[in-house]
Amino acid sequence: MDDQVALLGIRHHGPGCAHALRLALQQLQPDVILLEGAEELDSSWPLMASAGMKPPVAQLVYDPKQPQRCVIYPWAEFSPEWQAMRYASEQGIPLRMIDLPAGIRLAAEDNPEKADADANSEPDTQADAQAAATSEPVSADVSEAEEELAEEELAEEEQADEYAEPLPNSSQMLDRISASAGFADHEVWWDASIERHSGNLAMFEALQELMTEARNQYEQELQQREHFTPAQQQHLQLEQQREAWMRTQLRKARKEFQRIVVICGAWHVPALAAKVAVKDDNAVLKGLKKQKLEVAWVPYNFQRLSQDSGYGAGVESPAWYQHLFSHHQSGSDAEQTSIQWLIRTAGILRQHGFDCSSAHVIEAVRLAMNLAALRGQATPGLQEMLDATRSVMTEGRQGPLDQIFDRLVIGDCLGELPAEIPSLPIEQDLDAEIRRLRLKKLSTQELLSLDLRKDSGLERSQLLHRLQVLDIPWGKHRHSSGTGTFKEDWLLQWQPEFAISLLDASLLGNTVLLASQKRLVEQLADSQQVADVVELINRMLLCHLPDAVHSAVEHLQSIAAVSADLQDMMSALLPLVQLMRYGSVRKLDADALDHVVDSMIIRICNGLTSASACLDRDSSYRMLEAMEALHSAIKLLDSPDYNQRWIQALADVSVFDGVHAVLRGRSSRMLHDQQGISDETLNQRFRLNVSACADPEQAAAWVEGLLLNAAAAVLYDDVLFSLLDDWLMQLADDDYLRVLPMLRRSLSEFSSTELQQIGDRVLQGSHSSHDLLACDYSDELAQQAIATLSRLLGLGSTPISAATTGVTP
Repeated sequence: MDDQVALLGIRHHGPGCAHALRLALQQLQPDVILLEGAEELDSSWPLMASAGMKPPVAQLVYDPKQPQRCVIYPWAEFSPEWQAMRYASEQGIPLRMIDLPAGIRLAAEDNPEKADADANSEPDTQADAQAAATSEPVSADVSEAEEELAEEELAEEEQADEYAEPLPNSSQMLDRISASAGFADHEVWWDASIERHSGNLAMFEALQELMTEARNQYEQELQQREHFTPAQQQHLQLEQQREAWMRTQLRKARKEFQRIVVICGAWHVPALAAKVAVKDDNAVLKGLKKQKLEVAWVPYNFQRLSQDSGYGAGVESPAWYQHLFSHHQSGSDAEQTSIQWLIRTAGILRQHGFDCSSAHVIEAVRLAMNLAALRGQATPGLQEMLDATRSVMTEGRQGPLDQIFDRLVIGDCLGELPAEIPSLPIEQDLDAEIRRLRLKKLSTQELLSLDLRKDSGLERSQLLHRLQVLDIPWGKHRHSSGTGTFKEDWLLQWQPEFAISLLDASLLGNTVLLASQKRLVEQLADSQQVADVVELINRMLLCHLPDAVHSAVEHLQSIAAVSADLQDMMSALLPLVQLMRYGSVRKLDADALDHVVDSMIIRICNGLTSASACLDRDSSYRMLEAMEALHSAIKLLDSPDYNQRWIQALADVSVFDGVHAVLRGRSSRMLHDQQGISDETLNQRFRLNVSACADPEQAAAWVEGLLLNAAAAVLYDDVLFSLLDDWLMQLADDDYLRVLPMLRRSLSEFSSTELQQIGDRVLQGSHSSHDLLACDYSDELAQQAIATLSRLLGLGSTPISAATTGVTP
């Protein structure tokens, strides 16, 4: 810029820029560094030099009164800003953050209408005041008419905004530059031209010339625009304020220092170099209000950096950038950089069970170098490395590369903070809750039993459930013995990696309660299935989020009213009824769910037959599971009206020919259990469905439905046992082999004790149907029968000796 000020334009989180910046700072030897960063970071950045600080880390600027309102600034070792802070700390020179304070941005977000009005207002406020003082009073009719007109105009503007032409931006300008260099994407061009190379001060001078031309084109296109939407005006206003603020800070530094280095995004360099009058910048900054914010350091990781890169730099490959920066620092050439990367790739592939030798590495390096040359690039980039890996190391297969991509390209690097660094707001909130509830973070496992009838036990349970929502499984819920609902057992063990989950949760809110509520509300907005919403209501109750529960119940009412998926509603009804029945300990207002349950049961019972008809085998078994859940829910409600509706629905299903046999068999059994049909009717249906003229597979499916959860009936109901015995005895050998898998599946639901008891009864013989006379006894036939029953009951392939059956000739 001049002898006093050097403007160094960078790409945020660019490894080539970071290395070139270190070299430029050593050459310039500045008295002060002015860094693009929120003013609030001024007092906290020196902590980066603390012993034990290991990037990636981030600085969180937040409103202490409303912690969910925050801005996060992540730094990695390859971030130019991190290298600037390190240089300032090592040299003992001041470093100032000169970007617009985050407090001003948050204040503008609170009142965007006022900000827009300030931007569009005329400077002659005295004339405005005089006009207002001399104006005539406006009648109510005129006022209402103007209000209606204003609403119509606003609606027209909003509709026009949807189709408005987007603003020109830096990406578009750089795309044009990269296209002239033969690149389709400016990101690829920048990476190939800047980040892969070990630049110096001359690189920044060239970048300034390049960005000056890009900004000139940008300004010309803005001047040609005739209309801007409110959102576009607000964006442009914010950029003007940021650059005016940075120019103001630069003017202050000129009065104090002789050698000044300004480090900012390359796009802003022409604006800071421009000759702008002080009064013009003051006019842009006039009237800005700033909120008081606080700053906290948080550990970061490469996974988060790839998802949300702060300044919008889009770090898609943090591990690759870290590799580039390390080799820039060590002075490695392109070939050595490629060799080390592909050696690392081979190691990761081997760890995943893929063969990869040193010969693969050698050939992959050669291919990567040749690909770069063919593509007109001086050094191989990440794409060349991945292409070479796929072609040589994985023999053209993409699958192995997909398996290692996250670890290889994104990386698993985790930042660390020294103990003296202030912690994350959500971590402070968690620690306060832990102290209040008298819990301890222990690295060893600890069993915690909670009595939910006591406030202390209930609040501990709520905290642990909230942490589970945030993917922080500090406590693992264990099913305790007994059937009571007032006791919970948890196994507690604190893990160091929970810091990452806390970081993710901090983006949702800065207290555990707010973060868990926001995550569940976000999941609720995406849930359109009744069962999913019921599950979310249950989790909200466990976390004690009454406001969220109210919204979830309203959402449940709306989707249940229009849902055409009866199976979904049937599956959801049991957990919903359990919430109503046992929700008292969680202080649930069950009345709010009564109407939902009532309407769901009526719709299900009225539509069960049609929903069960014409289903294939797999769909019928899914419907069977839903019917089981609904049957349990009806019994739990114990309502005469619901019982009668359910009995009628089962009666219709059990005799409708269009329904799969397994559903008809199960419906008949449920009807019998509910005393909807007599023993005689059940026996008649059994004989009808398993008669000799019936298809054996359909008969087996009907029996399977009948026997589901009916071990006691098989053991103690002589009539049912005899019916089964008669049916099996009449089956031909081929038919028996066809139905055997279905019968085995039916009996597989029985416990080992129940199977043993049924086997004992079979060995004793059936006294109600096949009493054998001494003259009819045949040891050979007995052995065949025992072998068949052994296969049916899964008791082993070796037949039991007839002598042990107690049956004698």
